[in-house]
Amino acid sequence: MARNIKERKHTRGVENLQLLGLGLTIAGQVLVRFDFALVAQLIWLVANIIALFRDFYLCRPWADKIKNAALTALTLALVISLVVEILGVGGF
Repeated sequence: MARNIKERKHTRGVENLQLLGLGLTIAGQVLVRFDFALVAQLIWLVANIIALFRDFYLCRPWADKIKNAALTALTLALVISLVVEILGVGGF
């Protein structure tokens, strides 16, 4: 019985990570408005990783896992693109 309660509390903590993800998403939106695109994308990357972790930890449906994996990959690609642009690497 005690183990079940402890597991529920731990699961509830992981479920509440989505609130952190929401806060990070809002912060990213605000930073994009003020032209801090790289910082905003890094914040979104953290939010996407949190969402992806939650999906696997809470055994969410595969559609959610695939969606969040795709968003994480897209955000990572945007971060790499912005870093390359800032460093002036590449011949584009």
